[in-house]
Amino acid sequence: MNSTHYIQTYKWAILWALFILFACGAQPGTLAKLRLEDLFGYDKPIHAFLFGMQAWLGITANLTHRQSATKTSGAKGTKIVLQWCIAAAVYGALIELMQKFIFTGRSYDYFDMLANTLGCVIVYFIASKKFNHV
Repeated sequence: MNSTHYIQTYKWAILWALFILFACGAQPGTLAKLRLEDLFGYDKPIHAFLFGMQAWLGITANLTHRQSATKTSGAKGTKIVLQWCIAAAVYGALIELMQKFIFTGRSYDYFDMLANTLGCVIVYFIASKKFNHV
């Protein structure tokens, strides 16, 4: 797959990953101006949603690409779903570590990492059921 086709196929997953990087790396005052806390209230469901959506966008892009190229078997589809969910959870852990060591004004939160992973686990079960791979 050439780079242009790759970017086109995974554009939403890439854009979402960049949004998460911005949202998790920005100074606390930056997001306060956007008043996101008024929309959501608690940050744990937000973490679960952000990283679950990251997994979902990667899964759907990958399966869409594979279906247009070749027929994806159930076992291969299950592997794709699992890989994207693991990748999104690892990305969430890396974001938390960057908050601890790189981003100023941010801090590592173990429960945020758990919420990130929970969002990916939820998406794993939804995607597995939707795509009939479990």
